[in-house]
Amino acid sequence: MKIDFKFSRLLYLSNILSIYRAFLVIPLWLLIGNINNSLNLTLLILVVITGMLSDFLDGYYARKLNQVTEEGKIIDPLADKIVVAAVSIKLYTIGVLDPLLFWIVILRDLFIVIPAFFISSKFKSVPPSNMTGKIAVNVIAVFFISLMFGLNKDSLIYTVLYYAAIIMIIVSFSNYLLISVKRFKGTNETL
Repeated sequence: MKIDFKFSRLLYLSNILSIYRAFLVIPLWLLIGNINNSLNLTLLILVVITGMLSDFLDGYYARKLNQVTEEGKIIDPLADKIVVAAVSIKLYTIGVLDPLLFWIVILRDLFIVIPAFFISSKFKSVPPSNMTGKIAVNVIAVFFISLMFGLNKDSLIYTVLYYAAIIMIIVSFSNYLLISVKRFKGTNETL
């Protein structure tokens, strides 16, 4: 079984916003670690704001315009994972992101994306993003944005955001596993 993919649904506003967000990795990659002048700093702020807005607006328009699609259920979280992975790699390579958090972020996303392809092919649908996943992405985003703008590693804010990101990654991954197991149990299928 496979998902009934239609190219025309990629042109829905909600999916265009998700695709746009995925392509923001290019300016993010170029600007992170290179905010030595006010123009680059302003551009980085604008890119981050438009990325966050697109993450909110894609789901809003999908529901408002009745454009919730299987493609969108794939593209939206995939765009999040692309951006988070690219920013993680960039922050890690410039020495700003702690290796432990870097590997937790990367491995969590790999352990979600790889089985998701299997699950989607088996059930011909993809479960929509859930609130714990959205919260985790936003906590990671706040932490990464703070790092991009020079958050002091010795500060209390750094410590709180660092551990909040780790906790939310674990919670969202556990929730994803629970949902996946329930989905399989409800169908009498085996992994």
